[in-house]
Amino acid sequence: MKKHLLKMRAACLPVSISFIVTTMMLSVSAKAQIIYTDVIPDTTFNVSGDTCQLDLDNNGQADYKLCQFTFPYYCDVCYIGTQQRVAIFPMATNVIADWTWLSQQWPQCLEFGQVIDAGLSMSETNHTIIYSQPGGGCAPLINCVPPPAVTWALAWVLNPGPLYLGLRFDIAGATHYGWARLSVPNAGEFTLMDYAYNSIPNQPILAGQTSTTGINENSLASSINLFPNPALNHLTIILGSSNKKVEVTIADITGNIIYTKTEYETNKIQVNTNEFSEGVYIVQIQAADFIGTKKLVIEK
Repeated sequence: MKKHLLKMRAACLPVSISFIVTTMMLSVSAKAQIIYTDVIPDTTFNVSGDTCQLDLDNNGQADYKLCQFTFPYYCDVCYIGTQQRVAIFPMATNVIADWTWLSQQWPQCLEFGQVIDAGLSMSETNHTIIYSQPGGGCAPLINCVPPPAVTWALAWVLNPGPLYLGLRFDIAGATHYGWARLSVPNAGEFTLMDYAYNSIPNQPILAGQTSTTGINENSLASSINLFPNPALNHLTIILGSSNKKVEVTIADITGNIIYTKTEYETNKIQVNTNEFSEGVYIVQIQAADFIGTKKLVIEK
């Protein structure tokens, strides 16, 4: 397996510019290719009108727009507060995996490992990911009871945290499948964390898949933890299982390697970060045929 790390332009431009690292995982025995993009740091949009131009294939043209809206809400003629909404809008002929609830279409909330392909229901009109509105009204005659906040597939009731959008989009007239990982804790904000797509037309991708070897390798990547993160003077890398040989490389956001270390027969690696400057770093862990990357933030 060959791996290339490329420094890319920012895909989303809210108040501050996000850095993006694109990892292209290539299969030696096939032409299949998963193009994975990590947004570094994770970018949060929490100001009314904030818009993220989601460019899955990094060609300079938005494939989807993710937006946060806050606007006045009236019960009859009485202003009772603000309604908030997070929505996604597909560009051109692109669509989103959807589900139907209360006779309305909503973007489907996919869990890690779900297959994204032609078997999923797809729509170009299921824009709203989450919304909330207040209650109240013109007492005593009119009282608007606030509806419950409609969450993205109601997922945060049982499973708070980032989940995945299933995406089908067009590249030069060909159909491709991809995903974007979001955290949407409430209707006032959302955070874009990373995204990927299968470069082979009409071929499926798994939610959270970052390489052509599929879900097993990605599961191993998810078992690696950095603690604490953000870090100050030290970092512990928890590998999840013991490995005969582990190589750790840490690079800054420009790609300059500032730290390397090799350990044997271990499931934990200690790194002294006292001399690291404040900022965002890429930690690459290689064990046997597995290569995984994690984001590290240093705060002084």
